[in-house]
Amino acid sequence: DAVWRIVIMIDVVVITSGDLARLQVCFAALVSNSVQSPEMQMIIVVDTHDDHCIRYARHMPGAVRARIVQGPMKGRSAARNFGASQGTASWIAFLDGDMLVERDWLIRLCGDPDVRPALRRGKIVELIATPTVATLCRGGRGFPALDPGRLAREGFDPSGYRTMRSLLETAVECRELLGDEDMPAWLASSGANFAIPRAVWSQLGGQDEQFGRRWGCEDLEFSHRCLRAGVAIDYVRAAPAYHLSHPQPSRWSDHRASLALFAGL
Repeated sequence: DAVWRIVIMIDVVVITSGDLARLQVCFAALVSNSVQSPEMQMIIVVDTHDDHCIRYARHMPGAVRARIVQGPMKGRSAARNFGASQGTASWIAFLDGDMLVERDWLIRLCGDPDVRPALRRGKIVELIATPTVATLCRGGRGFPALDPGRLAREGFDPSGYRTMRSLLETAVECRELLGDEDMPAWLASSGANFAIPRAVWSQLGGQDEQFGRRWGCEDLEFSHRCLRAGVAIDYVRAAPAYHLSHPQPSRWSDHRASLALFAGL
């Protein structure tokens, strides 16, 4: 278990496309991390014109330092790049605004920052019962109710939730545990939960904004670029983020286009 306290500055960039209910619980869970990581600054990139979401972001409760910026609305890569440009900390952690984390997520994800300058990727766990509940605060079968106040005090506790792991991520994790290098780590790198030294991020020029607003591959392309540049990729199993699953009707058509772009770069 991690026992040190993060004493370097860390910018936590959270991108949201406008789902206010999800942003509220995401933020609450992040607040719980400020106890062990007092030097963190949250940069909330509101990548939407939704007035309700913007107003909430500007008046979020809690003592944690937070900056609210309007995103460029050109996709996840552009939102992450813009958010990163708004901070100066030596490390940047990225989290999507529909993810929940435990109270020691940040300290586990970043670990001891002096060990080596690596891309540190946390695993993703799907909360698959999310689409079946009317509201997050009431919950339902396989999805205990979420209380923002409790999340801010204790972080997210996954007990009682129906969960699922990506088959690709599971396969990569298994092969890594066996020391098999034929299945490279970048294949399971998710942009929704990772940290990286700012110097490395700047050296690589951030994520490729050509992927636009389509789903898929912008995170894999960035991780692949890290590998080609000789940047280590560490898989941090102890720093999961829990995704509030939701339907994505255009997911696979988007993915085909994004994969074609990735293959051509």
